[in-house]
Order: sequence, then C-alpha cells, then structure tokens
Amino acid sequence: MTNILSIYYKNQESEWDKLINSRYPESECVRWSPQHRVYKYKENIIKIQYKINQTIPYNQTLKNEYNILSLLANDNDIYQVNYEEIKNWELMEIKFYETETLQEYFFYKRTISFKLFISLLKEILFLIRKNINYKQLRPKHTFVFDSSKVAFIDFGGSSVQKKSDVIVAMIFKTFHYFIHVLKHFFNKEHYRKSIKNNYKWENNKKRKKDMLPATLMSKYIDKQITKNILKMEDVLFRVYELHPELRRDSYFLQLDKYVLFGEKDANLLWDRIKSKLNVKNKSIVDIEPGLAIFSIFSKINGAERTKIIQENKTLNIASLCLGKAFGIDNLITSGSFEKDNSDICFWISSDFDKGNNSDNLKIITKFNEVAFQTKNIKYYKSALEKMKYNILDCFRLDNLTDYILIAKK
Repeated sequence: MTNILSIYYKNQESEWDKLINSRYPESECVRWSPQHRVYKYKENIIKIQYKINQTIPYNQTLKNEYNILSLLANDNDIYQVNYEEIKNWELMEIKFYETETLQEYFFYKRTISFKLFISLLKEILFLIRKNINYKQLRPKHTFVFDSSKVAFIDFGGSSVQKKSDVIVAMIFKTFHYFIHVLKHFFNKEHYRKSIKNNYKWENNKKRKKDMLPATLMSKYIDKQITKNILKMEDVLFRVYELHPELRRDSYFLQLDKYVLFGEKDANLLWDRIKSKLNVKNKSIVDIEPGLAIFSIFSKINGAERTKIIQENKTLNIASLCLGKAFGIDNLITSGSFEKDNSDICFWISSDFDKGNNSDNLKIITKFNEVAFQTKNIKYYKSALEKMKYNILDCFRLDNLTDYILIAKK
C-alpha cells in the first residue's frame, strides 16, 4: 500500500486552501486545474496561477493577460483589472458581471439581431486595432450584456503582434467564430454537443502521452500507483462500452498532468463540496456515484468511514483501484442506505431524478448534511428549507439542466 499520491494531493490542496482562506474566504471555485484556478469572490473574478515547480510560457502567464487587458481597459471599463505577484502565486482580479455567455444566450433565447451581430464584429475590430491576436475567440468566451454591448473574456494565450500578423490570424478566427455562432443559433442542442466535445468520455482514446497514467509513475517513481490507475481505467472502459448510458455520470479528473476525461468535473465539484462540508471524522454514504471519487477525496480529507452503494458492482472495482492508488484500502462497498446512520450523504448522480421527489426527499433528509444532483432544483430548495436545512451552495453543471445542491441541517 502506498500513499505518495495522497501526500502530493494533500500538499497541493493545502497550499491552495491557505491562500484562498487568507485572501478570498467564502469564494466559489468556477474553474479548476492543479496549477490554475478561477474563483468568484464578492463582486470580482479572481484568476490564480500557482507557479511552483513548473515552467510557464509567457503568453500563458497571468502577467501577459494583465498586460493585454490593460491595453483594452483604456477604452472599455469592462476590462479593468488588478494584478499582483506574491511568492509562488500570480493573482489577477477582474470585476464580475452577472450576464450570459453567447452560448447561454442562444441556448435560452435562440435569437439574434443585426445589432448583436454588429456589436460582435465591432469588438473583434477593436481587438485588431489594438494589435491583439485573441486566442480564445469562442461563443463561450463572449459576454452578452444586451444587443448592443458585448465583451470577450479569457485572454490566456493571446498576444500583441504586428498589425499584419494580427489581421491574418483574426480573419481566420473570426470566420471560424461566426460559423460557431450560426451553429449555436440554428441548433439549440449545439451547446450540449460542444460541452461533450470538451469533456466526453471518448476523448480518453485521444489523450496525449503526458496525460496517460504513466505520467504518475514518472512523477512518483511508484509502479503500484500506475498499476492501480490502469486497472481502474480498464474497468471503466469495459463498463462504459457495455453501458454507454452510464457515461453521463463519468468524471473529468486531473491528478498532476494525468487526465481522465468524463462528463462532470470531479475536482471542481469537490472543491465546492469541501468548502461547504467538513468531512473530517465524519461518516459518508455515497449513493450511485459511478466512480466514487468523492468517497476517496473524503477519506483523504479525514473522513472516518465511507460507504459506496450502487447497483453496478463492477464500478465498485474501479473505485477500489483508484482508492488503492491513493493508499486507501478500506472503502466499504456493501450495505444499503435504508438503515444507514452516516453524517453526510452524497448522491451526485443523474440516477437521483429517476425516483419521485417525495421518496428522494425522505432518503436525503435522514442525513444532517447532503450534496446531490437534480434538475428539480426549485422543489428541493423549497422542501429542504421548510425542513430547517440551510442551503450552503447551489450551482449549475455545464449541461445547463442539472444542479448540485449542498445543504446542512
């Protein structure tokens, strides 16, 4: 049994927690990677880059993004930004705007006007005039304030270049951009398809070499970690090949450079959960989790006991393998929730909405603390509040239909 990976993960998260708790308490993580994260804090968006033990190309640094936004801010207040470097961190603060991206705009409204089209074109020409080759020109990075006001976000990877080079690059990107705009406009489901293109399970077959399990062995010089991760993947591939409908509950997971593609971002969800629920010395029941990532993260964070309950027992094997990669060999995979007396219930699964609302409510309200996934967010928020639960967090998944709700009695 080894815990090298667990130690690495705990040390990494400890550094992030120290920074967030001291500088941005009560912030909400909205984008997660081991070295780069984005938080919503009060009226601002905070972008953070952890620079230790890595070489970052200049155009990927926050300093570069800050310099580009500073060029734009002279003409447009939307791009006002603050920047700071402390020890191993880059910090950038941007004002948060409660508005929709162009993807969401089409998903909900499915309308476009000549004014909006002209606004988009003007903003692109504005970037060209500033000699900015904008790498992230996509509908999901376009804020729509109204039909006459738009703005672009996420200038990571962008650069200031010669006018002639910018014009050539941006002409191609603009053409590609408006093709995507039209796809979103004419096909409401294109949004969901675009999300699945980013996170779909099938992307595991196209991973780069530095995303494969072998990267964990090269990092920690521990073949047992790689062996367990490979066995976990083998089980998952077999299950999802036989039961493709289960892929909707697969997880996008990042451990150092290793990446497992899936429909839901495990690290991001866990960051939100652990910021609201303290699992230390608590008992956990994890219902229909697929890969029981949150049970494993709970054990790493000091949970006394975790019990995994799901119909597909083969998926439990994958969970046990991942647990062993983290040095955890005492996950419980038997029992039922009817007589369970755990402190916390996780039911983060599309399976939750298969039952009727009243039955589900009876199950989750047996526990003092809950985190679950549902489309029926209004019903459960209202019902839990009536039963004296505090709603600690409620946020929407990328598919725009499902929510994660976290509550405590």
